[in-house]
Amino acid sequence: MKAIAIAGEALTTVSKDAVLVARTMRPLEWIKNIFVFAPIFFSGGAEHFDKLLLVGLVFVAFCAMSSAVYIFNDIRDRDFDRTHPAKQDRPITSGALPVGLAGAAAAFLAIFSLIIVHFSPPLLAVLLAYCVVAGALNVSLVFAAFLAGFAVVHKRRRLFAGSLDAIGKVSFAFFIPVYFAIVGLKLDLIRGFSLWMAAAFILGSCLIKILSVSFAGRLAGFRGLDLVNLAITTNARGGPGIVLASVAFDAGIISPQFYTTLILAAVLTSQAAGAWLDYVLRKGWPLLTPSEDTQTAAVPSKEPSAA
Repeated sequence: MKAIAIAGEALTTVSKDAVLVARTMRPLEWIKNIFVFAPIFFSGGAEHFDKLLLVGLVFVAFCAMSSAVYIFNDIRDRDFDRTHPAKQDRPITSGALPVGLAGAAAAFLAIFSLIIVHFSPPLLAVLLAYCVVAGALNVSLVFAAFLAGFAVVHKRRRLFAGSLDAIGKVSFAFFIPVYFAIVGLKLDLIRGFSLWMAAAFILGSCLIKILSVSFAGRLAGFRGLDLVNLAITTNARGGPGIVLASVAFDAGIISPQFYTTLILAAVLTSQAAGAWLDYVLRKGWPLLTPSEDTQTAAVPSKEPSAA
């Protein structure tokens, strides 16, 4: 009976530790990794079992490695997190999960992920390495994904033409609309809007941008309509302006009023540039006047025929 009681107590302890390890792995965060399946469905590759299996392995590897990074970060930051109201109840921070057991679980998950990578294309190892370094340094995984994508396709664009096309379809159909919807939800056009700030910033920044581009364009040899087209086009803030404004606002660098001003400036200048270029094209005017060298190259030279 005593042996049964001891075995039962050990089983209870193991079950409790397993639950704590599972909590520390943050399985709800794995939902974000489901999006690795999106490109293969949009590109029509889901019909091929081998490609679908490879993407499934990518999903499992990313889930395992991300959980390993979460556990590692909890172990590293446990002393600091004890004073944090939202993190002090985490299993490692509260002391409910022993550090040794948590470290063993993180090591197992990392090794398991690396085993999958070993039997996968080298590209997966590169992408996974970016995510591991980003997680260890507390860098946003979105920024890490950007760096990974840039490193992969730089000077190798033809090799990934199909993948880039599929990712572009997914992005324009889902991610970009969702992102701009989130940006719109952050805007407060009643309490977070200053008419004088918006008017002064938009007019002042546009004036400075147009004058500086016009001056640089004249030095480069552009004249007339070419200067106007260049100045108005480069004045468009576009998506990068919205992304930078959102990053600065989330970091607490700018106020809600200035955030709203930057978003409005990006939208209005982009719309103005598009409207102007559409007007130029409808009039049949050239966006840029062809140079003399271009015109000469376009006209084939006539060789005198032999008598």
